[in-house]
Amino acid sequence: MGDAAVRAGQSVDRNDGSTPTLLWLLRDPVAVPQVVVAPLRALVQRIGPHVDEVDPIIIGAEDQLDPQKLVAELVGLGYRREAQVEHRGEVAVRGSIVDVFPSTGDVPIRIDLWGDEVERLSTFTVNDQRSAIDLAEVEIFPCRELLATDDVRRRAAEPRRRAALGQGAVGSARRWPAFRWNGVVAALADRGRTSPV
Repeated sequence: MGDAAVRAGQSVDRNDGSTPTLLWLLRDPVAVPQVVVAPLRALVQRIGPHVDEVDPIIIGAEDQLDPQKLVAELVGLGYRREAQVEHRGEVAVRGSIVDVFPSTGDVPIRIDLWGDEVERLSTFTVNDQRSAIDLAEVEIFPCRELLATDDVRRRAAEPRRRAALGQGAVGSARRWPAFRWNGVVAALADRGRTSPV
């Protein structure tokens, strides 16, 4: 599941957002993919607590939204705030424009606001930062599988779990090598489970 999911002939490449995307699709009987291609290792990999409960942020043209709340929510979902969006998992704000490169997207998204109303949704090119194709709606999935919810923070602060992490304190997810992922999830999750595929 962590490596690729196929939906309507489209591949969702592994980039931290593919697991939440697939889990979200599996919850919907209409959108559930007919075929899921994944290596055995991805199928037995533990998933973080609550990752299957997170819905994407869905933004449509002419929607009302608070740009500060949107950016705060994206940061909470693992996006990095940058001066300019160039890579997946980044978000930037310039005046009334919010740029975000979705974790599962091939191109970044530009949200042009007029006050709190979405005036225009479009893709844009990373090289010249120019808007390209207009969009009616976008789905933005989390950037990481282990979300820093209050529950996860509480568990991470417990001495026995800190010892299991081998860090003495919980650091950023970037410092956890990929081969230790199952250990991190096991230390922070009350229930050990693997992907539901």
